[in-house]
Amino acid sequence: MKYKALIRKDNKTQIVEKNIPTILEKNHLLIKVDLAGICRTDIYVSEGLIDTKDGLVLGHEFSGFVSKSNSEKFLEGDYVAINPIFDDYSMLGLEHDGCFAEYIIIEEKQVFLIQKLNDPRIAAYIEPLAASLAPLKSKFITKEMKGSIYGENRIGYLTYSIMKNKGYDVEIISSTSIIEDNTFDYIIETLPTKTTFDIIPKILKRNGILIIKSRLRQHIEINLYEYLKKEILMESLYYHDFNFAIDYAINNYNDFNNIFGNIYSIEDWQLAFKESVNGEKKIFIKF
Repeated sequence: MKYKALIRKDNKTQIVEKNIPTILEKNHLLIKVDLAGICRTDIYVSEGLIDTKDGLVLGHEFSGFVSKSNSEKFLEGDYVAINPIFDDYSMLGLEHDGCFAEYIIIEEKQVFLIQKLNDPRIAAYIEPLAASLAPLKSKFITKEMKGSIYGENRIGYLTYSIMKNKGYDVEIISSTSIIEDNTFDYIIETLPTKTTFDIIPKILKRNGILIIKSRLRQHIEINLYEYLKKEILMESLYYHDFNFAIDYAINNYNDFNNIFGNIYSIEDWQLAFKESVNGEKKIFIKF
């Protein structure tokens, strides 16, 4: 039997048909993809801005049903969310075939059981939610400190919503915000540009904390002296625990469901990508 997949091959993005695997290694699952979210990373791969292997299947944010199991932890029919980041920091849709496909094989340690929800977009959104929850792991910031989220974008607003929900004193700002120098005890950046890193050391207090959240793979110019002279501490935070993210998603759905946008079929992937680029909503592909 065949299934459809969206791949990057011969310098173009295209739908192809692949054979459904019939043999699974031990502790692996064949997942029937239900819903997949579109991320900036997927768009960059599609546009050739990130180099990947030829024939790579795009996508890394998704949920689905266990179609076949060679694992004692999961049964056929289980509804699951996926952590797309592997122990070696490689990632689905970049170093490994991703989820913009009707089927994907994945090892059980990347898989998390989740109840089937009224809005399936929740389950497909666990990965970006886990990333936005990461500042809650900070070893340095407290609720008594004055902080900000730098970047008026989808992830910025999600991070802002989470921090406010948890009782932190934060505001969301951008390069157009009028901010006095030495205003904030800490800043969580979600917009990795030269302008961002030029502004941040000015509006951070001496000994302030910069939390790095963006996952841009390109180099960015930064004036280290501006950070050095104010002895600014940088803390990089990648992901929170995925089980924590699942619980947060289920219990706080109303705090972030306004981020969710339209759902497209795989055949309409070009329209989905275009809306994802032009809009502020999280766009999904349905399989």
